[in-house]
Amino acid sequence: MKILNKAQIQAADHYTIANEPISSLDLMERAAEKCFEWIEKSYHKQDFFILICGTGNNGGDGLALARMMYQSGYHIRCFELPLSKESIDYQSNKQRLPLPLCVLETKDDFPEWDKEKTPILIDALLGSGLNKPVVGSVFEIIQKINLSGLEIISIDIPSGVSGDFNDTNPSNGGICATHTLSFQFPKMAFLLPERGNHIGTFHILDIGLHPEFINKMTVPFTFTTRKDLLPLIKQPKKFDHKGTFGQLLLIAGSEGKMGAAILAAKAAMHSGVGKLTIHSPKCGLKILQTSVIEAMVELNKGEKQLKGTFKGDYKIIAIGPGIGTGAATASFLET
Repeated sequence: MKILNKAQIQAADHYTIANEPISSLDLMERAAEKCFEWIEKSYHKQDFFILICGTGNNGGDGLALARMMYQSGYHIRCFELPLSKESIDYQSNKQRLPLPLCVLETKDDFPEWDKEKTPILIDALLGSGLNKPVVGSVFEIIQKINLSGLEIISIDIPSGVSGDFNDTNPSNGGICATHTLSFQFPKMAFLLPERGNHIGTFHILDIGLHPEFINKMTVPFTFTTRKDLLPLIKQPKKFDHKGTFGQLLLIAGSEGKMGAAILAAKAAMHSGVGKLTIHSPKCGLKILQTSVIEAMVELNKGEKQLKGTFKGDYKIIAIGPGIGTGAATASFLET
């Protein structure tokens, strides 16, 4: 699955709108429907929800979701945090909202609730197009939300978190979500330590962005899914044997670091390698033959580390785990 940056996601939206064709409002409706389907599967009608939205398109997604939930019988209260201006699609969903929309201007306006019925908070304040740190009342309200102790569902991305890299974004400037409902793709921020702990569990919702555009898009990063891996798994036929499934030479280990060689060897066997040979210093013989009994061991001339020259007729070689940084090993690696 491709990981698109902010500009590429916006371009995918625009391409879909132009070439499906579909209006931006209808695409927003489609996104809200996918969020609603996820909530229907995950929560009960008896649950109480609070929605806090900004006035951009992320807020528009939130209002469309609130309408669907209300019409389906969920108990939901909606709050609007006025930002610089309302997007056109936000205005359209605001007009279609069949329940009151309360204004939330400062942290002191943060809603109270019955302590016996703790709400679930839906965050639709700011979307993935954020390009600067949050400040002022928005920052204060985000802090209030994080301190509330509530379960939080963020729409597309937790508010205050940038979709790409957050190395210059203050760590306390984003909502800490329990669940993030991300549209079409994971964001780069979900997979990096700067804000990965703000995301909670993320769920990818397919909102039908145009596949032609996605297929043509070149990206430096991808996210591996079960769907990606399934075609690679080969089912053995009746008379298959270990030679049918390929041979790997794993060059690994040194004194005190044989554990790395064992882990790598077990991973190789688990991946489906038919024949595995481990090239190791002599000190690794006993531990390898007792720990990875399926593998063959080929001894290097070095006692505690790899050394000398390499000779072998292998098509696939993996090298690195636990070999150390000694000069003799570096020389061996060059050969």
